[in-house]
Order: sequence, then structure tokens, then C-alpha cells
Amino acid sequence: MIRLSGHTGTVIRGAFNPAGTLVATASWDRTVRLWGIKDSDADGIADDHDNCPLDANANQEDVDADSVGNACDNCPAVANPDQEDADDDGAGDVCDECTDTDNDGFGNPGYAANTCPGDNCPDTANIQQLDVDNDGIGDLCDNCPDTFNPDQQDDDSDGVGNVCEYVCGDADGAEGVSLADAVYLINYIFKGAQSRTPLKPATPIVILRSTWPMPFI
Repeated sequence: MIRLSGHTGTVIRGAFNPAGTLVATASWDRTVRLWGIKDSDADGIADDHDNCPLDANANQEDVDADSVGNACDNCPAVANPDQEDADDDGAGDVCDECTDTDNDGFGNPGYAANTCPGDNCPDTANIQQLDVDNDGIGDLCDNCPDTFNPDQQDDDSDGVGNVCEYVCGDADGAEGVSLADAVYLINYIFKGAQSRTPLKPATPIVILRSTWPMPFI
């Protein structure tokens, strides 16, 4: 049974809403009060006053004083009223010893309670944690797995990082196309200049040999 208290005078009127979940009371103290009387967990505490409305806890114990009762608190000893649990393992982020959203045994960076090894690909399961270029980004999620680029910059958002993306026509490797590229190719083809190492397969040297007429030179 739910016990309601709050009026300072004798209650003289009461009425329930059609659903039977609310009751309005009027008192000689000249106040009208609206009470929630639904008790989903049958612990004698109405849901709107219960710190665990779906878990019976008549004593309403709340050790960390975060307004979430111990019976339903995912960090009962550490205050966390938001109850955030990024990896849905039942332990709140503020007390979870390994917040690991991809479930590979390595913890996401940025969670102070983590005691497990850090994950170099927090959103992609990679038990081996391979990182060929040693840039702190695992090979499975690195947009340039063979080229050091910890910032993962990718201006055109095509999934290939700037530092390893070939720009068509960029013969001199300056990350752009200009007259300097034509000069570079002429020097390489006709004057024996040293090429980039390694020369990109997509560099349009073959195209130039087959399409440029010799009189142009």
C-alpha cells in the first residue's frame, strides 16, 4: 500500500484519474495536491517518488546519493545520475574497468576508470592491435595503414588519408597539379631525371609517351 503525505490539514476530498494512476486531494490547509499512485515494482513507493521504479526497494537505499537507488544503479558506489554505459555491459562508464564498445578486450580511450589496455581502433574489433606505421591508429581503421598519419586528415572524405592519396596528374608529389608536374615529367622522360621512389603506377608517364607528339619537344 502506498502512503501519501504532504498536507498539513485534514484531507476533505479525493478523486482518481480514469487510468487510476493519479489521485488529486484537497485539504483544509487550502491546498490541492496531485499524487502519482502507480507502483510498478509493488514496493509501496509510487513510481514518481521511487528511485528504482522498476526494481523493488522499499528502503530506497542510495549510497552514492545520485538519486538512483542501489537496486538499479549501474555504479552504486559512484555518483552517476545519467547512468551512461557506452558498451552496454551493465557497468556504468564512471566505474567500468574496461569500457570496450567493440568488445575486443581493449578499452576505448577517454574513460578514466579503464584499467584494460587501450584500443587503437575503438570502433573496430581488432584483437591483434596491428599498427604497421606506428602512428597510434590500428591498421584496420587507419586511412593510411602504411604511412604515418596520426591526425587521419582526409580532406575529400573518401576514406583515404591525404598523406597517402595520389592526386591524378601530381607527378612531382606536391599534392597538387601544376605546370611543375609537366616540367618534372619532361625532365624524367627526356633528360633522365630521377623519379619519385617508388614511382606511382598511376603517374601519367605512359600516357604522355603515347599521346605527346615528339615535335612538341
